[in-house]
Amino acid sequence: MPTDDDFQLKKLCYLFLESIDKTDASGAMPEMILVCNFIQRDLTHTNEYMRGVALRFVCKLKYAELIELLVPSILQNLEAKHAFVCRNAACTMFSVYSDFPDLLAQDHRRDDGGWSHQEAHARPRVQL
Repeated sequence: MPTDDDFQLKKLCYLFLESIDKTDASGAMPEMILVCNFIQRDLTHTNEYMRGVALRFVCKLKYAELIELLVPSILQNLEAKHAFVCRNAACTMFSVYSDFPDLLAQDHRRDDGGWSHQEAHARPRVQL
């Protein structure tokens, strides 16, 4: 996988990951579970551009097993100070919730009982 400094190469990796089959003949996806570590690192990257690119890629994933591993990092990006990251995190949460509503309802409540993904709607500076 590319280093942290190769943004163009990382973007090409995400385009490649979008185009490949994510499951093998038996329906398992062991390689993609390993790729989740790569995605998770980019979701917590210090550069907001890389976090936005990773969030846009997660929007296009349609496998609950993969997204389930990434939900805590996506929720953490809702609290980012950059509007670009917050907007992409909100779009990602909308995509995940529309495809897998039970995935967010499982264990991702905040301590005060509110839903974490509602913070995206409370930010007036984020334009969807």
